[in-house]
Order: sequence, then structure tokens, then C-alpha cells
Amino acid sequence: MRRVILEDVIALARALQSVDPALRSHAAARLIKQAHMADKAQKRGLRGSQPGDLASHAQAGAGAEWRFLPENLECLAISARAIAQWKRCQGKTGGRG
Repeated sequence: MRRVILEDVIALARALQSVDPALRSHAAARLIKQAHMADKAQKRGLRGSQPGDLASHAQAGAGAEWRFLPENLECLAISARAIAQWKRCQGKTGGRG
């Protein structure tokens, strides 16, 4: 997956708004994996591959307009945890990437 920016984190949180709270962590991990696989396909030059950024994958399932409400902030926290977990699994704990 290409470098994660703030837009990606917020787009993922917006997508999680419409997901059952019990399934949000799993949904976040699935969207991150989809973005990662799309980025790998794009780097290999495969035709018809989707964009490799998380925001593009998350926006397809995005909920209502973002507002700083308690339930939305919980989605934001889940998004941040899921991205941090993915980066740890990829061996990317700091710096760029």
C-alpha cells in the first residue's frame, strides 16, 4: 500500500461508521489488505488494477459526512490501530512508508 496519509485514516473511519461495531476491526483490516494488494498489482503493471491508496478503497463504503462525535472518534481510533497493526506486520515501525 502506498504511504498512508491523514486522508486515508479519515476515509477509513468514515467507511467504518456504517459497519456493525463488532465487525469494525475486521472490516478495517480487510480494506487495508485490499489497498495493499491493489498497490502491489499496480506496481507490477497489471491492467485494470485499482488505485493502491487506502482512501480510494475506503471511500467506496464511506458513511455520512465526518463529524467529531464520540462514535465517529471510536471509528477513527479503530482505523489508527488497524493501520499501526498492519505496519507492524509489514515490519514498518517508523520513518517513511
